[in-house]
Amino acid sequence: MGMNNAVTCIRFGERSVTMAAVDPASAMVTWQRVLPVDFPLLTRSGAVADPARTGAFLRQTVDSFKLPSMVRVALNLNHLELKIITLPSMPEAELRQVIQDEAARESIFSYAGGPVAVAYQTLGPSPGDQAGKNLYLTATTPQEVVDSISAALKEADLKLLSVQPTLMGLGRLMAERYPNADTCRVLLHVMESSSEFYLWQGTAPLFWRYLTVGADQPEKLAQEVHLSLEHSRRRTALTQDVRLLTVIGQPVTPALTPDWTIDSLTGAKGLDLRGLALQPKDSRNLNFILPASGEHAKSFAIWQGLALLLIGGTLLFNAFLGWKLAAAHRLWAEQKRAVAAAKAELVDLQTMATLAKKNSAPSLPLPAGLRPDRLLEELRRIVPEDLRFQSLTLDVPNQKMQITGICLDHNHLKEFLVRTAGLATVKNLEVIETRRENNGRYSFHLNLSLEVTKP
Repeated sequence: MGMNNAVTCIRFGERSVTMAAVDPASAMVTWQRVLPVDFPLLTRSGAVADPARTGAFLRQTVDSFKLPSMVRVALNLNHLELKIITLPSMPEAELRQVIQDEAARESIFSYAGGPVAVAYQTLGPSPGDQAGKNLYLTATTPQEVVDSISAALKEADLKLLSVQPTLMGLGRLMAERYPNADTCRVLLHVMESSSEFYLWQGTAPLFWRYLTVGADQPEKLAQEVHLSLEHSRRRTALTQDVRLLTVIGQPVTPALTPDWTIDSLTGAKGLDLRGLALQPKDSRNLNFILPASGEHAKSFAIWQGLALLLIGGTLLFNAFLGWKLAAAHRLWAEQKRAVAAAKAELVDLQTMATLAKKNSAPSLPLPAGLRPDRLLEELRRIVPEDLRFQSLTLDVPNQKMQITGICLDHNHLKEFLVRTAGLATVKNLEVIETRRENNGRYSFHLNLSLEVTKP
């Protein structure tokens, strides 16, 4: 196929693998297939369920169609959390560590208890009065997702260049398609039973949301577009009346009102994967696989060796200064994390149970038989691994407790609600609200009427 410099791009689905070969010289997709498999590909978290079996499948496909051995993997929004953070300017090495700490701590995936993979991209100086600060787009996913993809590619004997959000490929498409556009536009990446909603202004994404409807439900898809726009207005400074839509992926025409202008690109092959392939080979932007080899790494190693030989003592002195600077940045990061944690008011159940026991002393005007400490202890025993409380508010006069929180998995949340309603300390459970957020997590607001036991 003449693909010596070409790249194979891959996107894993639940029961299929989308693969595309892209030739950077012509910027063309030369081959693409959606390949069904007869075994489960992904776990609930998005990790490759069986790297050995998946690797064998990839190897067979690459050999059968003579595809390139250099690979980029795209991650969809349902297995990612994207956020924009603001940080002061600092050296690259310290910056990488601070972003790693900040993004991992704030990620929804940190609530599940496992390690979190972090990637980032510099967006530019922060606007307004935040002089000396920069904006960074961060991406987080469970570390097991990245590790399992790496393992599958190693089994297939393929070279993994990057694991990146689909957003990276879409950015290339928007820059080429609308190079001078300043107006806001919706980009809808449609798959069979799910979609990705992006609100774009020029070449920059302002808002994104994973949708659980796809090409099989065009009317519901239109409703989700309107709903997502409303979400974006609350979370951004959007004031425009957006009526421009670009659709890629599966063929579908959302049932929108006639005042919408739709640019349908569903007939073009692999536009998101094409954009992913046309990046520089050693790109670090939102890449979970940092380049560890190549000319840059070799030249750095040579320079480092010469520096050690030629300037010995000076290098040690500079290292000491660098350690002091890194320590200062780490202290700043720890202070910032402490403030953010206080603002978020995330509650550790074990600590709250201890505090509740202390606060239930006779000095507090709690009615006889009202024992919130027992409730907290019971909640601690039944709370799922991926559920966290954001606030617990005790209403003593009305003998109620308000609870707000988040959960990664909807089934886990439902199970928690059922078990909470059956607790001995709960007289009645009222679910005020449950809502799926744009990053895929589920928020909830509960009102518990407490059982007063006999003294």
